[in-house]
Amino acid sequence: MAVAEDIRGGTFHNVIDAEQAWKALSGLDVEKLVPSVIKKFEASSHSGQIVYFDPESIKTDPATYQFRSGGDKNGVTNKGRYQVKQWDPILHSNPILVHERLDGSVFVADGHHRLDLAKRTNATGAGPGKISAIVLREADGYTPEDVRVIAAYKNIQHGRADVVDTAKVFKEAASGRVNTELLPQLQMDKGNLTLSYRLSKLSDNALAQVANGNVPADIAARVADKVTDPARQEAIMGHIQKALRDANEVHYAVMHVEYPVKPETPTQGFAEKINRERAKSVSRGTAI
Repeated sequence: MAVAEDIRGGTFHNVIDAEQAWKALSGLDVEKLVPSVIKKFEASSHSGQIVYFDPESIKTDPATYQFRSGGDKNGVTNKGRYQVKQWDPILHSNPILVHERLDGSVFVADGHHRLDLAKRTNATGAGPGKISAIVLREADGYTPEDVRVIAAYKNIQHGRADVVDTAKVFKEAASGRVNTELLPQLQMDKGNLTLSYRLSKLSDNALAQVANGNVPADIAARVADKVTDPARQEAIMGHIQKALRDANEVHYAVMHVEYPVKPETPTQGFAEKINRERAKSVSRGTAI
C-alpha cells in the first residue's frame, strides 16, 4: 500500500522518515485530514488563562454578551450594583470573564458589576489597580456567541436563576450558532436546570406564555416533553391558558358566594347576581 493511502486510512506503518511523510502529505486536504473540532481544541489551549488588566482597558457591550436585561449601557443593574466605596480583595477578586476580539479589543462577558466597582474605586484611590480575568480569545475559535452562552452558563450553573431566562440560554446553546464543544458541562441536577432544559424545547411563543405567567412552568414542561411541533405546542398552551382562566373565574365567583361583598362596594351588583343564581339553583335541587 502506498504511503499516502496509509495516511488517509489512518495508519503510518510505512512512513519511514520525515521526508517520506512530507511527500505523502503533499496534495492532501489538511482541513479534511484534521477535523476542525480537533483544531479548535488544540488552539483553545491558549484561552482560559488568567491575565491581569487595567479595568479601563476592558470594554462593555451588554447587548452582545448578556442575556440579562434591565442594565445600563455598561450592563450594570440597580439591584446588582455594588453599594460600597472600597474594593475588598476577599469579596471582589474572583476573576471576571473577558473576550479578546481579533482586533485585540477586550470585552467583559461576565463580571460587569465587579468591573464597574473596580473602575469606580480606582478613580478614588480605593480600588485594586489591575483586576484578574479569564481570557477567551476569538483567535482560538471563541466567537461572541460562544462567549455569551459560556458567560450565561457561569450565572445559571447553580440552578438559581430565573427558570425562563435559563431556558433561553439552553435554547441559544442549541440554536446551531454556538460551538457546543466549547461549552462547560453543567451539573443538571442543580436547582431548576432540568426544568429549564425541558422548557427550552418550547417554541419562543409557547415559552412566552410561561414568561408572562399565563401557564405554570411545570405544566408547560409537560407539554414540551410530549409535543415537538411548535404550532401544536402553542395551540395546547392556548387551551391550557383558557382552562386556567376559566377555573380562576369559577373560583372568583364561588368566593363571592361564600363571602358576599358589602353593599357599599362597587361589586355589589355582581355579588347579588351570584346570590340570586345560587338561590335559583337550590330551588332546582342543584348547587353552584
